[in-house]
Amino acid sequence: MPELHFDPASLRKSAGGMHDSSEELVRVTQDLLGKVGDPSALGTNDTLGSIASAMYGALLERVQETVGSVAEEYATQRDKLQFAAIAYEETERANTGLGRTMVEGN
Repeated sequence: MPELHFDPASLRKSAGGMHDSSEELVRVTQDLLGKVGDPSALGTNDTLGSIASAMYGALLERVQETVGSVAEEYATQRDKLQFAAIAYEETERANTGLGRTMVEGN
């Protein structure tokens, strides 16, 4: 059976990576939407253009919702990794204290 090892520094680094990835995803998406986010470029002078513009606008809105949802989930996972690091450190401190008490006989 493999040995289980927790490294608070690694957990914190992973949490930072989740944060950075989320920020990058949002930034890149916003940059892209800034370039392609105008549905009126499809034209609205005819029926096809009006329908295509409406569909494109709905698509862009869905992309923003999806990216927002992914970014929120990254934040949730980041928070869980940070919590795990804190919980492990607190557990280690408590175990160390108990070990000292047992050794010292107090």
